[in-house]
Amino acid sequence: MVDLELFADPLVVILIAIGVFVLRVVFLAKRLKAAAKDLTFADLRALEEAKRFLNAHKESLKDAKNTLQESLGGARDTLRNFDAPFTQTVEARRKGIKAAMDDLVKSRAGYKDEFRKGIKDAKKLYKQAMPRKTHRDSSPKDI
Repeated sequence: MVDLELFADPLVVILIAIGVFVLRVVFLAKRLKAAAKDLTFADLRALEEAKRFLNAHKESLKDAKNTLQESLGGARDTLRNFDAPFTQTVEARRKGIKAAMDDLVKSRAGYKDEFRKGIKDAKKLYKQAMPRKTHRDSSPKDI
């Protein structure tokens, strides 16, 4: 069996970590060198990455559309139940507005009649308050 006490020594753990790091660097360097030789390799990699992001975007868009459809469907179902009360409310409001407008027209007509009557009364008062002209008033005053 393998003696695990060897891995308990900090020096051995550090050497293993350095070895793994060096192997990773060497592997990445070879991969980058191969990519540098093959010009289409970078393009293919970018294309694959773009496809992956596009698919992720399509999935999120699809989820958003589904959520929207569910929300719209729920809203439609909710509004189907409120159609009659809504219509009644609109009709009641329309009748209220019509009654208010009729009252306004009637009151305006009343104001016009009162205004005309007031003008007539004012003319009568003016005629009564002013002295009447006679043929004597038209004679010259300097005689």
